[in-house]
Amino acid sequence: MTALIRAPRSLLLRSTVSALAAATILLTAVGLPAPASAAPSVGSIADPQEHDDGPGDAFGTGDVPGAPGAVAPSAGTSRVIGKLVLQNRSSGSSAYVGLSSPESGRNVQRLYSSSVGGAASLAGTYSLPAVGAAGPITGTGTSSSLCLAPTGDAHRALVAARTCTGSPSQAFEWRYVSNKWVSGYALYPVSSAYSLGGADSDAFVELTMNALADVVVESQLAPIAPFELRTPAIGATVDTPTPTFSGVGQSGTSVSIRTDAQVELASTSVPADSTSWSVPSIQLAPGRYTGTATQSGTGSDVQVRFDFTVPAPLAPGASIPTPTLTPGQSVEVEATFNADAGGQRIDVYHPANTRITAVDNPAFTLDGLGIGGTLPVGTTTLRFTLRANDDAPIGEATGGKVTYGSSRVTIADFTANIVRAPDEPIAPLVVESPRRGETITETTPVFRGTGEPGSRVEIRGAWGDVLGAVERVDASGDWSITWNKSLLPSRYAGGTVKQFVNGVPTHAFVYDFTIVQPRLVVTSPKIGDTITGTRPVFTGTANPGARVQITGAWGTDLGSTTADARTGDWTITWRHDYQPARYFGGTVTEAVGGKVIGSTGYDFTLAH
Repeated sequence: MTALIRAPRSLLLRSTVSALAAATILLTAVGLPAPASAAPSVGSIADPQEHDDGPGDAFGTGDVPGAPGAVAPSAGTSRVIGKLVLQNRSSGSSAYVGLSSPESGRNVQRLYSSSVGGAASLAGTYSLPAVGAAGPITGTGTSSSLCLAPTGDAHRALVAARTCTGSPSQAFEWRYVSNKWVSGYALYPVSSAYSLGGADSDAFVELTMNALADVVVESQLAPIAPFELRTPAIGATVDTPTPTFSGVGQSGTSVSIRTDAQVELASTSVPADSTSWSVPSIQLAPGRYTGTATQSGTGSDVQVRFDFTVPAPLAPGASIPTPTLTPGQSVEVEATFNADAGGQRIDVYHPANTRITAVDNPAFTLDGLGIGGTLPVGTTTLRFTLRANDDAPIGEATGGKVTYGSSRVTIADFTANIVRAPDEPIAPLVVESPRRGETITETTPVFRGTGEPGSRVEIRGAWGDVLGAVERVDASGDWSITWNKSLLPSRYAGGTVKQFVNGVPTHAFVYDFTIVQPRLVVTSPKIGDTITGTRPVFTGTANPGARVQITGAWGTDLGSTTADARTGDWTITWRHDYQPARYFGGTVTEAVGGKVIGSTGYDFTLAH
């Protein structure tokens, strides 16, 4: 196409002003939209064909040179007056938009930014000032609050989107340019001698003008797809340790996802025939993850943030009943699991003196400890057969459990009740101590005995109050019950010890015992005394009716008596005559009910 023909000033100015007064340019979005208040960075792009203010340039502030014989466009015809360019260079960080001359397309009056984000901020519909009148380049519609503001750098006039202020610093005007590269109109900041210029040969859209119509934009440019990360959503809690990243982007570009610590979680490429992309993450530990997804290959990288949480794995829940079986008997047991157990390694360990002999799920295998396998997803029950050993002792079989995971974390205990077969006799209740009529010195009695393994044994007082119990007699049949209260010295009788099997009383024992406290005192001879005579005489006090006995150092019975039934006083004269000497090492004992409850030593000297 040839250069613009210079028309007479008045005619060309009238038609140009009419055409450009309402001219709008649609700028295609690049990358992600920036907020209206954003101040995108700008930069210069080296251009060997810069034409601004170079040798041979001729321009004026709105003055259009006259051209003899110039013909004004007629209604219905159109001429190309410029090209709207959107460029993303394959090298460097440039991305910009602009208006070219109608020449070869290599000399372009550009509105550009040095970053994809900056170019994106120029996107939208902008209204240009009329020829012959300075004014802002303003956005329309949702971009009405934005104006392009010049940011001059050396011999180039750059622009960036800014909030409209009405300041003359945001004003532009059309100037006529004529040089060896181009003849036509260019947009200049009012405050600058340099136009928005440069050179380019990228894809473009043409601006056409006829005598009566506004500028029309005819797109020949494929838009750059926006870059988005759609999953995981910001603030999401994912349900897997390998979440899938997905979104949209420019075909053929590369996408990488990295944490703020620059750990790469995933990477992929946007397919050449699509704008959608997805890629699974590496295995992630529980925790919060923040960082950026970066698209590369559109000139400048485009980044978006991510922020999601991988929760700690939920522990599977399990419940398992306590079966009751006799030695040698087999029963079916059904364990129940919650949904979190699906897909997990599950192991069931049998209780002591039992073994698991069969399982109904093919995913599980038997071994010497029980069964193990991966519970299928969606499965919530597991049935197996438990058998008690032939020689299993009667009572509670413990030690079983249900675990999950390779570390065998316990999620339920597993026990069994081993009971006697119905045709086997029940072991009798035997109270071994205190025996009926026995005297004891403990003020908190301890009853001991034997009974039916697995049975319940309880002690009740003569008035029916429970004084102690054992809920389950162990497999040996032995039991022990400590009373739940302390007693004063006295006789206790009329209470019962009972045995219950499956809640039914089978045997009973009526207790009768006496609690006494030692009261033995030797008043003469005292330790270290010297006495005269040939037969020592010992005196003292004890429990009324207690048996007091003196035994020599060599075990000789030196004498005994019964303490006075009322006062407890007693006197013992040794059985034989003794030579003058020191006598020690023997004992004086006090016995009640045939049981020694107290003793003391002696040490005295016999003199004639």
